[in-house]
Amino acid sequence: MVVGGGSAGCVLAARLSADERRGVLLVEAGPDYPGVADLPADIADESMPATSHDWGFVSDPDEIGRSIPLPRGPITLRYQLGPCPVRKYPPIWSASLH
Repeated sequence: MVVGGGSAGCVLAARLSADERRGVLLVEAGPDYPGVADLPADIADESMPATSHDWGFVSDPDEIGRSIPLPRGPITLRYQLGPCPVRKYPPIWSASLH
């Protein structure tokens, strides 16, 4: 049993399951959404941070008392999903590096 489907947990489960003599169970928190159409609206909309699955973690305050939100939450998808930048942003990011 591997608890946690993050990058390390998935790699470990894949490596263990390569041996056909072993059974492997990968356990991850949160609901399973079988497809994009099944995602809650705030998760499917990549323009804003999703809040429906946010655990509400916040950093420890720094030396002047500031804390920042650390969005985290349980979600399992049967495919890779990643945000694509809007066309106007990459040139702005590139210009800020010079």
